[in-house]
Amino acid sequence: MLAIFSSKMNKRSFTMINSKKMRLTMFAASMVAAGALTGCFNDKSSDPSTTGFGLGAAKGAINGATCNYKTAVNTNGFAGTTDANGEVQVAVTPGFGANDYPVVITCVGGTYFDESDNSTQPQTEPMRSVIPDAQSIGEVGGKIGVNPFTELATALFESLPAGAANRTAAAAKASYGEIGRLFAPGMVANGGALNLMQASTPVNSASPTLGANVAGQLATYLAGFAKYAATNGGSMAVLADLRTKIATGTAVPASVAQGIKTQANSYTPGASTGVTAQPSGNGGTAQKPAAGGTTGGTGGTGGSGGQP
Repeated sequence: MLAIFSSKMNKRSFTMINSKKMRLTMFAASMVAAGALTGCFNDKSSDPSTTGFGLGAAKGAINGATCNYKTAVNTNGFAGTTDANGEVQVAVTPGFGANDYPVVITCVGGTYFDESDNSTQPQTEPMRSVIPDAQSIGEVGGKIGVNPFTELATALFESLPAGAANRTAAAAKASYGEIGRLFAPGMVANGGALNLMQASTPVNSASPTLGANVAGQLATYLAGFAKYAATNGGSMAVLADLRTKIATGTAVPASVAQGIKTQANSYTPGASTGVTAQPSGNGGTAQKPAAGGTTGGTGGTGGSGGQP
Protein backbone atom coordinates (compact mmCIF):
# COMPACT_ATOMS: atom_id res chain seq x y z
CA MET A 1 0.00 0.00 0.00
CA LEU A 2 0.95 3.54 -0.27
CA ALA A 3 1.80 5.15 2.84
CA ILE A 4 0.28 8.02 1.34
CA PHE A 5 -1.44 5.99 -1.15
CA SER A 6 -1.37 3.27 -3.70
CA SER A 7 -2.26 -0.36 -4.06
CA LYS A 8 0.87 -1.27 -2.14
CA MET A 9 1.15 1.24 0.53
CA ASN A 10 3.12 0.59 3.52
CA LYS A 11 5.07 2.42 6.16
CA ARG A 12 5.44 5.84 7.43
CA SER A 13 7.51 8.31 9.24
CA PHE A 14 6.89 11.54 10.96
CA THR A 15 8.23 13.23 13.88
CA MET A 16 8.42 16.11 16.16
CA ILE A 17 8.22 19.75 16.64
CA ASN A 18 9.96 22.46 18.49
CA SER A 19 8.50 25.73 19.76
CA LYS A 20 8.69 27.06 16.22
CA LYS A 21 7.82 23.97 14.23
CA MET A 22 5.94 20.80 14.66
CA ARG A 23 7.06 17.81 12.80
CA LEU A 24 4.68 15.32 11.35
CA THR A 25 5.21 12.03 9.78
CA MET A 26 3.12 10.40 7.15
CA PHE A 27 2.85 6.82 6.19
CA ALA A 28 1.14 4.75 3.63
CA ALA A 29 0.93 1.06 3.13
CA SER A 30 3.02 -0.54 0.47
CA MET A 31 0.67 0.95 -2.07
CA VAL A 32 2.27 4.30 -1.50
CA ALA A 33 5.02 3.34 0.77
CA ALA A 34 8.11 5.10 -0.36
CA GLY A 35 6.44 7.98 -2.04
CA ALA A 36 3.70 8.84 0.37
CA LEU A 37 3.44 11.71 2.70
CA THR A 38 2.12 12.97 5.93
CA GLY A 39 1.70 16.15 7.77
CA CYS A 40 1.56 17.43 11.28
CA PHE A 41 0.57 20.81 12.52
CA ASN A 42 1.44 22.76 15.58
CA ASP A 43 -0.23 25.96 16.64
CA LYS A 44 2.67 27.90 18.08
CA SER A 45 1.58 30.21 20.79
CA SER A 46 4.92 31.98 20.53
CA ASP A 47 4.43 32.69 16.82
CA PRO A 48 0.75 32.39 15.90
CA SER A 49 1.43 33.77 12.41
CA THR A 50 3.25 30.56 11.45
CA THR A 51 2.03 26.99 11.40
CA GLY A 52 4.90 24.54 11.57
CA PHE A 53 4.52 20.83 10.96
CA GLY A 54 6.34 17.82 9.67
CA LEU A 55 5.19 15.67 6.79
CA GLY A 56 6.03 12.02 6.56
CA ALA A 57 5.06 9.66 3.79
CA ALA A 58 5.03 5.92 3.94
CA LYS A 59 3.70 2.72 2.51
CA GLY A 60 6.93 1.79 3.41
CA ALA A 61 8.92 4.98 3.47
CA ILE A 62 8.26 7.24 0.49
CA ASN A 63 11.27 9.05 -0.91
CA GLY A 64 11.13 12.12 -3.14
CA ALA A 65 7.36 12.73 -3.04
CA THR A 66 6.19 16.30 -3.61
CA CYS A 67 3.65 17.33 -0.98
CA ASN A 68 1.19 20.22 -1.10
CA TYR A 69 -1.65 21.42 1.10
CA LYS A 70 -5.13 22.78 0.35
CA THR A 71 -7.21 24.58 2.97
CA ALA A 72 -10.99 24.65 3.33
CA VAL A 73 -11.00 28.08 1.69
CA ASN A 74 -9.00 26.67 -1.26
CA THR A 75 -5.68 28.26 -0.40
CA ASN A 76 -2.93 26.06 -1.84
CA GLY A 77 0.68 25.81 -0.81
CA PHE A 78 3.87 23.78 -1.15
CA ALA A 79 4.64 21.56 1.83
CA GLY A 80 7.98 20.15 0.69
CA THR A 81 9.66 17.05 -0.73
CA THR A 82 10.06 13.92 1.38
CA ASP A 83 13.46 12.46 2.22
CA ALA A 84 14.54 8.81 2.38
CA ASN A 85 12.57 8.43 5.62
CA GLY A 86 9.41 9.86 4.06
CA GLU A 87 9.70 13.10 6.04
CA VAL A 88 9.79 16.83 5.36
CA GLN A 89 9.54 19.89 7.59
CA VAL A 90 6.89 22.47 6.72
CA ALA A 91 6.29 26.08 7.79
CA VAL A 92 3.12 27.89 6.69
CA THR A 93 3.05 31.68 7.04
CA PRO A 94 0.57 33.06 7.85
CA GLY A 95 -0.47 30.09 9.96
CA PHE A 96 -3.65 28.11 9.47
CA GLY A 97 -6.65 29.70 11.15
CA ALA A 98 -9.84 28.03 12.33
CA ASN A 99 -11.54 28.66 8.98
CA ASP A 100 -8.72 26.95 7.06
CA TYR A 101 -9.62 23.51 8.42
CA PRO A 102 -10.12 20.80 7.34
CA VAL A 103 -6.74 20.90 5.53
CA VAL A 104 -5.93 18.28 2.89
CA ILE A 105 -2.33 17.18 2.33
CA THR A 106 -1.47 15.55 -1.00
CA CYS A 107 1.79 13.80 -1.87
CA VAL A 108 2.66 12.64 -5.37
CA GLY A 109 5.63 11.05 -7.12
CA GLY A 110 8.77 9.57 -5.71
CA THR A 111 9.40 5.95 -4.82
CA TYR A 112 8.21 3.75 -1.98
CA PHE A 113 9.52 0.75 -0.08
CA ASP A 114 7.27 -2.23 -0.82
CA GLU A 115 7.01 -4.48 2.20
CA SER A 116 5.72 -7.38 0.14
CA ASP A 117 9.12 -8.03 -1.45
CA ASN A 118 11.43 -5.36 0.05
CA SER A 119 11.79 -3.66 -3.33
CA THR A 120 11.70 0.02 -4.32
CA GLN A 121 8.78 0.95 -6.58
CA PRO A 122 7.56 4.16 -8.26
CA GLN A 123 4.60 5.83 -6.60
CA THR A 124 2.17 6.50 -9.41
CA GLU A 125 -0.95 7.25 -7.37
CA PRO A 126 -1.44 10.32 -5.12
CA MET A 127 -1.75 9.86 -1.38
CA ARG A 128 -3.74 12.24 0.79
CA SER A 129 -4.59 12.91 4.39
CA VAL A 130 -7.23 15.26 5.78
CA ILE A 131 -6.52 17.16 9.00
CA PRO A 132 -9.93 17.86 10.59
CA ASP A 133 -8.84 20.71 12.88
CA ALA A 134 -5.88 22.01 14.86
CA GLN A 135 -6.83 19.93 17.89
CA SER A 136 -6.57 16.73 15.86
CA ILE A 137 -2.82 17.16 15.65
CA GLY A 138 -2.46 16.95 19.39
CA GLU A 139 -4.84 14.00 19.55
CA VAL A 140 -2.41 11.90 17.50
CA GLY A 141 0.65 13.06 19.42
CA GLY A 142 1.68 15.78 17.00
CA LYS A 143 2.31 13.38 14.13
CA ILE A 144 0.13 12.94 11.07
CA GLY A 145 0.47 10.21 8.50
CA VAL A 146 -0.45 9.75 4.89
CA ASN A 147 -1.19 6.17 4.00
CA PRO A 148 -3.74 4.05 2.13
CA PHE A 149 -6.23 4.41 4.95
CA THR A 150 -5.88 8.21 5.09
CA GLU A 151 -6.20 8.30 1.30
CA LEU A 152 -9.47 6.38 1.44
CA ALA A 153 -10.78 8.55 4.28
CA THR A 154 -9.93 11.66 2.26
CA ALA A 155 -11.67 10.22 -0.80
CA LEU A 156 -14.81 9.68 1.30
CA PHE A 157 -14.57 13.17 2.80
CA GLU A 158 -14.09 14.84 -0.60
CA SER A 159 -17.02 12.90 -2.06
CA LEU A 160 -19.26 15.05 0.15
CA PRO A 161 -20.83 18.17 -1.41
CA ALA A 162 -18.32 21.01 -1.50
CA GLY A 163 -18.58 23.78 1.04
CA ALA A 164 -17.98 24.43 4.71
CA ALA A 165 -21.51 23.35 5.61
CA ASN A 166 -20.81 19.75 4.52
CA ARG A 167 -17.04 19.28 4.73
CA THR A 168 -16.72 19.89 8.42
CA ALA A 169 -14.15 18.71 10.97
CA ALA A 170 -16.73 16.28 12.35
CA ALA A 171 -17.35 14.86 8.88
CA ALA A 172 -13.60 14.44 8.36
CA LYS A 173 -13.28 12.52 11.63
CA ALA A 174 -16.31 10.40 10.76
CA SER A 175 -14.66 9.57 7.43
CA TYR A 176 -11.72 8.07 9.30
CA GLY A 177 -14.16 6.15 11.46
CA GLU A 178 -15.85 4.64 8.41
CA ILE A 179 -12.57 3.48 6.87
CA GLY A 180 -11.64 1.97 10.21
CA ARG A 181 -14.98 0.17 10.40
CA LEU A 182 -14.49 -1.31 6.94
CA PHE A 183 -10.85 -2.35 7.20
CA ALA A 184 -9.44 -2.20 10.74
CA PRO A 185 -12.12 -1.85 13.45
CA GLY A 186 -9.61 -2.72 16.16
CA MET A 187 -7.55 0.37 15.31
CA VAL A 188 -10.59 2.56 15.92
CA ALA A 189 -11.67 0.74 19.07
CA ASN A 190 -8.16 1.16 20.48
CA GLY A 191 -8.18 4.95 20.82
CA GLY A 192 -10.57 6.40 18.24
CA ALA A 193 -10.89 7.04 14.51
CA LEU A 194 -7.89 9.37 14.38
CA ASN A 195 -5.62 6.38 15.05
CA LEU A 196 -5.75 5.96 11.28
CA MET A 197 -4.52 9.53 10.76
CA GLN A 198 -1.48 9.31 12.99
CA ALA A 199 1.95 8.58 11.59
CA SER A 200 2.79 4.91 11.51
CA THR A 201 6.18 3.48 12.33
CA PRO A 202 8.32 4.13 9.24
CA VAL A 203 9.50 1.03 7.44
CA ASN A 204 12.34 0.81 4.95
CA SER A 205 15.26 -1.49 4.24
CA ALA A 206 17.30 0.17 6.97
CA SER A 207 14.51 0.13 9.57
CA PRO A 208 12.20 -2.93 9.40
CA THR A 209 11.18 -2.96 13.06
CA LEU A 210 7.57 -2.03 13.80
CA GLY A 211 6.96 -2.05 17.55
CA ALA A 212 4.11 -3.15 19.80
CA ASN A 213 2.25 0.17 19.96
CA VAL A 214 -0.52 1.81 17.93
CA ALA A 215 1.95 3.22 15.39
CA GLY A 216 3.41 -0.25 14.96
CA GLN A 217 -0.04 -1.78 14.57
CA LEU A 218 -0.87 0.71 11.86
CA ALA A 219 2.44 -0.05 10.12
CA THR A 220 1.58 -3.75 10.25
CA TYR A 221 -1.81 -3.15 8.62
CA LEU A 222 -0.09 -1.11 5.92
CA ALA A 223 2.34 -3.97 5.35
CA GLY A 224 -0.67 -6.26 5.12
CA PHE A 225 -2.13 -3.93 2.53
CA ALA A 226 1.08 -4.17 0.51
CA LYS A 227 1.19 -7.94 0.72
CA TYR A 228 -2.48 -8.28 -0.18
CA ALA A 229 -2.05 -5.93 -3.13
CA ALA A 230 0.98 -7.86 -4.41
CA THR A 231 -1.23 -10.81 -5.32
CA ASN A 232 -4.23 -8.75 -6.45
CA GLY A 233 -2.97 -6.43 -9.16
CA GLY A 234 -0.41 -4.37 -7.28
CA SER A 235 -0.58 -1.59 -4.73
CA MET A 236 -1.37 1.24 -7.10
CA ALA A 237 -4.16 -0.66 -8.81
CA VAL A 238 -5.71 -1.82 -5.53
CA LEU A 239 -5.54 1.66 -4.08
CA ALA A 240 -7.15 3.24 -7.14
CA ASP A 241 -9.92 0.63 -7.16
CA LEU A 242 -10.71 1.06 -3.46
CA ARG A 243 -10.66 4.85 -3.79
CA THR A 244 -13.28 4.66 -6.54
CA LYS A 245 -15.46 2.26 -4.56
CA ILE A 246 -15.31 4.41 -1.43
CA ALA A 247 -16.09 7.65 -3.27
CA THR A 248 -18.95 6.23 -5.35
CA GLY A 249 -20.67 4.19 -2.64
CA THR A 250 -19.76 0.81 -4.13
CA ALA A 251 -19.38 -2.00 -1.61
CA VAL A 252 -15.89 -3.23 -0.78
CA PRO A 253 -15.85 -7.05 -0.70
CA ALA A 254 -15.25 -8.55 2.71
CA SER A 255 -12.45 -10.62 1.18
CA VAL A 256 -10.41 -7.42 0.68
CA ALA A 257 -10.58 -6.28 4.30
CA GLN A 258 -10.06 -9.78 5.61
CA GLY A 259 -7.24 -10.42 3.15
CA ILE A 260 -5.39 -7.34 4.39
CA LYS A 261 -5.83 -8.51 7.99
CA THR A 262 -4.63 -12.03 7.12
CA GLN A 263 -1.52 -10.66 5.45
CA ALA A 264 -0.87 -8.26 8.33
CA ASN A 265 -0.96 -11.24 10.69
CA SER A 266 1.74 -12.95 8.61
CA TYR A 267 4.07 -9.93 8.46
CA THR A 268 6.80 -10.72 10.96
CA PRO A 269 9.60 -8.07 10.95
CA GLY A 270 10.18 -6.45 14.32
CA ALA A 271 8.26 -6.91 17.54
CA SER A 272 4.76 -8.35 17.79
CA THR A 273 2.19 -5.61 17.26
CA GLY A 274 -0.96 -7.27 18.54
CA VAL A 275 -2.75 -7.22 15.18
CA THR A 276 -3.63 -10.92 15.37
CA ALA A 277 -6.04 -10.41 18.25
CA GLN A 278 -7.87 -7.56 16.56
CA PRO A 279 -11.10 -8.17 14.63
CA SER A 280 -11.09 -8.32 10.85
CA GLY A 281 -12.83 -5.61 8.89
CA ASN A 282 -15.93 -6.78 7.04
CA GLY A 283 -15.85 -4.46 4.05
CA GLY A 284 -19.18 -3.14 2.84
CA THR A 285 -20.29 0.31 1.68
CA ALA A 286 -18.72 3.40 3.22
CA GLN A 287 -21.53 5.55 4.60
CA LYS A 288 -21.39 9.25 3.76
CA PRO A 289 -20.81 11.30 6.91
CA ALA A 290 -23.23 14.08 7.77
CA ALA A 291 -21.93 17.55 8.62
CA GLY A 292 -22.24 16.72 12.30
CA GLY A 293 -20.11 13.63 11.93
CA THR A 294 -22.76 10.89 11.98
CA THR A 295 -22.99 8.30 9.22
CA GLY A 296 -25.96 6.82 7.44
CA GLY A 297 -25.73 3.26 8.70
CA THR A 298 -23.50 0.26 9.18
CA GLY A 299 -23.20 -0.87 5.58
CA GLY A 300 -23.01 -4.41 4.27
CA THR A 301 -20.43 -7.05 4.98
CA GLY A 302 -19.79 -7.85 1.33
CA GLY A 303 -19.29 -11.58 1.90
CA SER A 304 -18.18 -14.19 4.36
CA GLY A 305 -14.45 -13.86 4.09
CA GLY A 306 -11.66 -14.86 1.79
CA GLN A 307 -7.93 -15.13 1.48
CA PRO A 308 -5.80 -12.68 -0.49
